[in-house]
Amino acid sequence: MKSESIKSLTEALVKAHLAFKPIKRTEKVDYATSVGHKKYNYAPLDEVIDATKQALSDNGLAITQVTYLQGGNTILETLLLHNSGEWLSSELYVGKQDQPPQAEGSALTYKRRYGMSAILCVASEEDDDAETTGEITKDIPTVKETRTVDKTSHYCPIHNVNFFKTRKGYAHKIAGTKEWCNEPETQPDALESVREPTKEESKGVAPVEGTQPLIDMVWLKGSLEKLNWNTVIKYLKDTYKVTGSKVTEIIPKLTNEQQQSFIEEVKSRLGML
Repeated sequence: MKSESIKSLTEALVKAHLAFKPIKRTEKVDYATSVGHKKYNYAPLDEVIDATKQALSDNGLAITQVTYLQGGNTILETLLLHNSGEWLSSELYVGKQDQPPQAEGSALTYKRRYGMSAILCVASEEDDDAETTGEITKDIPTVKETRTVDKTSHYCPIHNVNFFKTRKGYAHKIAGTKEWCNEPETQPDALESVREPTKEESKGVAPVEGTQPLIDMVWLKGSLEKLNWNTVIKYLKDTYKVTGSKVTEIIPKLTNEQQQSFIEEVKSRLGML
């Protein structure tokens, strides 16, 4: 993520790069692989900080790192800030929320070094290309990471993922794009796009006037705003032969089957089907 403009930040970072001190790789790693031992040197986090902090400060730059929880996982966000107000950030997965504190602390230090090195584009360890990775992973079973979607808190029914905390509220990245989806300010904590239909609704009986409609109206409002569907009322009236001058007035008059049909139409226009 980044601010709307990073022109001043970029100019400052270019100058800071020229003043970075050599990063001292004072730590050594020696581990076994299927073909023998591998050794390399790397710079610990304090060495990366020491080599860069003065040059960053002299050019109005600073780095801060924060963690937050998303779907039971700990995420590290590294932010590069400029005194103009411009900023740049990156995120790294640290581990499961319920891992032992010592393991989490070790993983966090490791990821902090990687996050800081990546956002500043500095090398904190020796590069052995992909050679080491290939040898190590021969002996490591593949583990597929799964993230549980919590539909009771900050849930996005449009993309079936959880929003996570940002500086301006809650949002999530839209898979396969560079865009973000922001949580509506009026969205309650417990929210699902479709509730379970009642016995009468499952038979296609129209909901009783004044009861909760099958369609979640917060989700619908956000979806219609994204679509900019100005003729939605005409579509509802022509398609389902109902009357009304507002969407909120028409939806409760639809049967369960009609509401499900309209949900599918909206999702189709959003490209979700």
